[in-house]
Amino acid sequence: MQDKKALFLMNYKNWTDDGTPEPDIYLGKRYMIHADISKCYPSIYTHAIPWALVGKDAAKANVKNNKEWYNQIDHFAQIVKNGETHGLLIGPHTSNILSEIILCAIDENLSKKYMSYIRNIDDYICYVNTKEEVDNFIIDLNRELRKYDLLMNHKKTEIYELPICVVETWVHKIQNYIATFQKFKEYVDYKEVQAFIDFTIKLVSENADNNSIILYAVKSLKDFNLTKNAQEYLIKSVVSLSLLYPYLVPILGEFIFKKYEADTNQIQKYANMIYEKYIQKNNYEACSFALLYAIDSNSKIDSIDVEIIKSSQDCILMLMAFIYCKKNNLKSEVKQLKQYAKELEQKGEMDQYWLFVYECLGKLTGEWCAMKKNKVSFLKSEYR
Repeated sequence: MQDKKALFLMNYKNWTDDGTPEPDIYLGKRYMIHADISKCYPSIYTHAIPWALVGKDAAKANVKNNKEWYNQIDHFAQIVKNGETHGLLIGPHTSNILSEIILCAIDENLSKKYMSYIRNIDDYICYVNTKEEVDNFIIDLNRELRKYDLLMNHKKTEIYELPICVVETWVHKIQNYIATFQKFKEYVDYKEVQAFIDFTIKLVSENADNNSIILYAVKSLKDFNLTKNAQEYLIKSVVSLSLLYPYLVPILGEFIFKKYEADTNQIQKYANMIYEKYIQKNNYEACSFALLYAIDSNSKIDSIDVEIIKSSQDCILMLMAFIYCKKNNLKSEVKQLKQYAKELEQKGEMDQYWLFVYECLGKLTGEWCAMKKNKVSFLKSEYR
């Protein structure tokens, strides 16, 4: 985390920092259980946070005492979800901390009986010797989760007889394929990239349309020198795939447009294609990224319709549209979006749309007033 602004990083593991404990854990074991929590973050019950912190009995005995520190945590966890007691927002570090309070309490009880298990966020892997122990772990995990109103995802629970591959086979296949790149020359050419993309698509079809494969494949090319023709082919291929697989849209900026220095005309063409495709499918995340790419490249989106954007009720899409329209001096559209932000504030919907409303309006009341006076913004300077 050196030189990072974040306090911590929620990821699955980094072997250089964490080491590789698995070989010691599964040493001599016969079975591996893979289980996870069903809809972990959306299922977190905020009242369960005090249960994990001070125990269920103590928490329930003081449930109406708003001065207790653990009840205040519960209270503020509800506020960020518009007063709802079920669900944490996905993304913020605060949600990671709150979920870990509960998940660590579950770990404390599980670890008294099972030492050979690993939890990666909401994903459990346990190594045992017998089928009876397999059944017992599943029963015990389910029991501990239910104490906090969480459920196992039984459809994704898998049991393997050891030994098995530690890394998925498709990862090895991609690694073996790219190992030949630049072995005998200083660049990767058009035909090699073409064959690699075809190989990757075939892997996807062979692995139940696993979304991770294309993401991994594209990112694995970042350290290679591609010829100009190879770069152009890769750009076109990945953009084309992103129109079929929307999960690829967020990586286009860093791993495609920026990495291979796509020109403004290219980005404008592709951003328009992405925006037009996904606005029809109500995929507002993809549309937001299309607007971001247009903003960053000083290019234009042809089909901006403020009424459609407002009807999306998507905070980030509305904010990105506001930034785009402001940057392109679309005064009428900016005025409409500001007016809509004002209406949302007046309706008391600031909690749900706070980022859009806050960045749109010059003046706000209540707790937001001081932040506005001190010129606090949640946007980078180039987007203000």
